[in-house]
Amino acid sequence: MTIDQDTDDRLEQRLRTACHAVIPHLADGRSFADIELADEPDEDWTLATVTPLISTRTTGRARLVGVAAAALLVAGGAGVWAATGRPASESSSAAETGSANPSLPSQQGSATAVVSTVLAPPTGSSVPCFGTDCTPVDRLPVVGGAADFYVGPESLGTPVVDQEMLDQFGIIRCVELTADGSACQRIEGIAGVGPVSYPTNVPAPSTVPGDITPRTIGIEIGTTYTGIAPSDYADIWGSGPTGSIAPAPLAVRGHDGIQYHYADRTYAVWQEQPGLLVWVAVPDQMADQLSTIAEGVRRVSGPATIPYVVVVTPLARPWDTSDNNADGVVYTRIGGKLQVGVDYIDGSSPVVVRQNPNVDGELVVAGAAPAEAMQVRITTAGNPPVIVDTVAFAGAPEARFFQTNVPGGVGQVTFAWLAADGSEIDTGVTEAIQADVQVDTTVAHVAG
Repeated sequence: MTIDQDTDDRLEQRLRTACHAVIPHLADGRSFADIELADEPDEDWTLATVTPLISTRTTGRARLVGVAAAALLVAGGAGVWAATGRPASESSSAAETGSANPSLPSQQGSATAVVSTVLAPPTGSSVPCFGTDCTPVDRLPVVGGAADFYVGPESLGTPVVDQEMLDQFGIIRCVELTADGSACQRIEGIAGVGPVSYPTNVPAPSTVPGDITPRTIGIEIGTTYTGIAPSDYADIWGSGPTGSIAPAPLAVRGHDGIQYHYADRTYAVWQEQPGLLVWVAVPDQMADQLSTIAEGVRRVSGPATIPYVVVVTPLARPWDTSDNNADGVVYTRIGGKLQVGVDYIDGSSPVVVRQNPNVDGELVVAGAAPAEAMQVRITTAGNPPVIVDTVAFAGAPEARFFQTNVPGGVGQVTFAWLAADGSEIDTGVTEAIQADVQVDTTVAHVAG
């Protein structure tokens, strides 16, 4: 990720510090083929009897949040997140139907009610600091049921919920707003790392020479909001070292699923309902318990609000879950002000210019234009102007959006907003800089 239209050296340093924090399959820069797994012990492995306050997860995959992220214990009770202000359901009851949103099908394969859980109020959003001052990202109300997620069966004990992960800026995005644009009724996000975990007494092999700190491999329960098939998800997240165990069909809760293996865990993934995958990961030593755990997962009420990130779906591709960025133009609101990005948001310019990583000598240009601009004219050095139509999108009446690829390299890019009659409304200049750093902004805010 390059930093568009931002000369803040502190921001660049923060982004570089966070670099690759969420890139799939990176384990502190080592390949899992190089990690020597401990010999499998003879005894049976079970859940640990002591529940720690902090989840120790050694999946080997890069975390979505910083090491200081607080893990929250879930207990039974009446409170459901910070439910004040949740949009009213248009159907009877989430606890009765399994989905308070009529556009979301009821949970299939299970007639159990949604489990109410006591979770802390939102921690706020990790904030991309575009200057020295950080204004919290606005929060977008979510229709009841649209952000529900899954925990394990009661037999596993008390789940540990990583609330900072659920509150990460950009990791969960809205892909369908209500008709009035005031709330989100369909989301996407969270691939590769589960927000819910359970401790076990299965020891993890150390990957640090001389490290004697005891670690264990926990159980993870993941909820991934996506429309891709379980087999495609397994292909993306199960591509382990040469000689790894091949994926195999697995029926879970009346659904066709896939069992696959990665590093030191055995996984099951299935489509619990359209647009929502659930997956379970257990230590290899507990693989014989995988099916039982997967059958017993429980749906719990999700947050009433999410960090304000909306995908401009006419200009986006369906999210493929290969990382936790969006796949196209997105916008956010910070203090009510609209800001835009491509795949992620890392600056405050209305126009984003990046080199196309797949085509040498080509730029990706996108952004937000004034509401009266029906087109944008883009000019790069040595090339004829390119005129692109803009599109309106719900929830952002003050702007129109565009995205295109144009020939160009490092250097100045000029843009002009055009009215319906072709006249210029305004012009501006930005820079296409060398793309030398890739960052996923779905990481905890780095202070300093």
